[in-house]
Amino acid sequence: MDVDSPWISGRFQGALLARTGEDPRVRLQLFHDVGTKVLDLVARTDRVVGVLPDDGLADDRTLPPSGRPTALFCLGLTLLQQFAGVEADRLVGARDGSDGRELRIEPVVRGLTVILVAGDGARFREFRFELPGGVRWHRILGPGAASTIEGPDVRVTLTPIASNIVQSVPASVFDLAVPEGMSPLQP
Repeated sequence: MDVDSPWISGRFQGALLARTGEDPRVRLQLFHDVGTKVLDLVARTDRVVGVLPDDGLADDRTLPPSGRPTALFCLGLTLLQQFAGVEADRLVGARDGSDGRELRIEPVVRGLTVILVAGDGARFREFRFELPGGVRWHRILGPGAASTIEGPDVRVTLTPIASNIVQSVPASVFDLAVPEGMSPLQP
């Protein structure tokens, strides 16, 4: 994963664990080459928690979103929406846009606007997100499973190396508490 943001920059190895479906949950951990943890992020339908241990910073927000979001919060919402899936019964509306067919879907988190853009052959090529207050970002789908998330002050390129399906994990995997002494991450 390549990250370019005010809070971390560089190339990192990571692990992502997700539960799909109506109650999606995501845990993302990024590590330096030497092995120390750079980021620990949990996104669920009731909250997004992110910790940057090296910097002593954290972001812990309940959902639906309020206030000015951090890029870390937007990353959590993006991953959460990705693993919620795109089902026909979640389609709210459709229109022809300047760069393809735009499908508005019901978001997994109330208050989030989600637009899918379909290119040639009806393949989805972009997710567009917006929160109340006008904060916007998007996820561009690349070849294979690669994608790029871009928004205010952040660009994240995800290139999966391997993928494994795990039948079940303990629910506690998707719990993350902010350690004492952390400062709040500012938007």
